[in-house]
Amino acid sequence: MVSWFEHDLYDQVILACILAVLDHHRPRHLDLVSAGAYPDAARFIGLGQLPPEALILLWEKRKPVSPAALNRGFAAWAAISAPDPGAQSRLAHEGTDPLPELGRALARFAREYPWAHDGLALSQRLVLQLLADRPRTAGAVFRALTQQAEPLPWLADLMFRDLLETLSSSTEAAIVNEPGHDNNNWAEDEVSLTDSGRDVLAGKRQWHSLGPAERWLGGVRIGHGAPDWVWNEAEETIERRENDSPTRR
Repeated sequence: MVSWFEHDLYDQVILACILAVLDHHRPRHLDLVSAGAYPDAARFIGLGQLPPEALILLWEKRKPVSPAALNRGFAAWAAISAPDPGAQSRLAHEGTDPLPELGRALARFAREYPWAHDGLALSQRLVLQLLADRPRTAGAVFRALTQQAEPLPWLADLMFRDLLETLSSSTEAAIVNEPGHDNNNWAEDEVSLTDSGRDVLAGKRQWHSLGPAERWLGGVRIGHGAPDWVWNEAEETIERRENDSPTRR
């Protein structure tokens, strides 16, 4: 059995889940291709950008999954699915040898918690920053996010669309979507910042003051009445503070 996974958050979380299952039901033999970079790829985003000869080389460099790797995957999945992110934060700091890409993904996952200074997840902030100078089509924002702004690209197109919906459907919208020429092609919708979105981006308001819907990060609920976990970028830790966000109706 050979499993192929990219280095991004989406793939590595799935890998952790699979390894957690296999830790209890160990296969006779399991090899892994976990690609995090490739020579001559100025910005490695994923396997889809590689030519066939590169895939052959990755196949030749596949490695057996050791018992230590299975145990690390089990620990990572337990941390991701727990209602307290403390173990996840520790794993991101410690690393996840012999699964280094998993550690990088966990560090990126931690930055999806609300940041202490503005309450935005990193992906939310990057979208607002891309709209700061002018409106853009949703497709143009997605390309810029994937190809330039996102440090570890992981959002597929429909996941990105859900992110736009989150930013536009709060009680006070942070962005506005204007339908494009083709109503069946959401990528042509023009997206622009609202004044409320600009205030949050400038640090004048906290994101939760706009009344966003609750969301989940693994086993952790982010939202009204839940424990308020925030990301401290200076310390690179997830911390708990009192939740003073308004109740959304």
